[in-house]
Amino acid sequence: MLIHNTVDCDTVDRERQKDNDMNTEFIVIGSGELAVKTAACLMDRDVKVCLYEKTIYSESSVRKMCLKRKIPYELLSSAQISEKLKEALSHGPVKVISAVNTYIFPAEIVDHPNFCGINYHNALLPDHRGMNAEAWAIYDMDPYTGITWHYIDAAVDKGKIISQRTCPVNKDTTSLSLLMEQSALAFEAFEEFADDFIHGMPHAEEQDQHTTRLHRIRDIPNDGYIDLSWNTEKTMAFLRAMDYGKLDNLGIPKIRVDDQVYMWKRYKLVPHDPGITEPISFVNGDMVLFKGDQDQDILLKKVKKAE
Repeated sequence: MLIHNTVDCDTVDRERQKDNDMNTEFIVIGSGELAVKTAACLMDRDVKVCLYEKTIYSESSVRKMCLKRKIPYELLSSAQISEKLKEALSHGPVKVISAVNTYIFPAEIVDHPNFCGINYHNALLPDHRGMNAEAWAIYDMDPYTGITWHYIDAAVDKGKIISQRTCPVNKDTTSLSLLMEQSALAFEAFEEFADDFIHGMPHAEEQDQHTTRLHRIRDIPNDGYIDLSWNTEKTMAFLRAMDYGKLDNLGIPKIRVDDQVYMWKRYKLVPHDPGITEPISFVNGDMVLFKGDQDQDILLKKVKKAE
């Protein structure tokens, strides 16, 4: 009598997928806490991963976070990242997570049959494609913004959308505070589809293809200067957009008065002083901007002439 050994099909599929996962190289490319947390998320799921950070500063907080979590880490130039990816792709499938990343993926890598990559973008695509999207959302006075995870495409920030989440832009939102809120939202979203990414390809939708501006790394709201014709609300939107705390993402904002350029340490709204009637006043080393459209003035603290 013949005895046929039977094997559950689901078991076979799981074993095949496990073999595929073991042959796939996982790489996180980026900086900041989000990149580290996504790499740690993969490691928590028994996935071997390495984090590449594009060289900007010699001292990296990401390196310290990776050492603490025992995540393999390398600080590389763009050319070195490209060479690393090409080498990995020559050996088999590579899955890449791009998170807070200024490295631009060359077409030869994106189009490689072994490449699968996803990217985090801190805006609701297709709006605010490109760099410093959080600042542009504030400067444009958008009522809300959000985050997008999408597949990496040859065109910048135009790949299919995997996940999006929204958050409000309030009158006290700065670029720094928005970055932090968006990072938390992005990690929550990533955790939801992480297993699908590890074992396959998460479902995605085509982007709305209406034409949107691409913000480049050199672009700065109004070239970094306050426009004296702005009202209070727009001026504060500019100041909050430029506000990255101790980070120097967009440089120091400035104002031009009578052919002299000024900078300042801090800014805030203050109750209007009836004694101030001029659009610009200097008071004890500070500059007061009186717009007349609200019962508040804008105070620029400790102004000094730009060198």
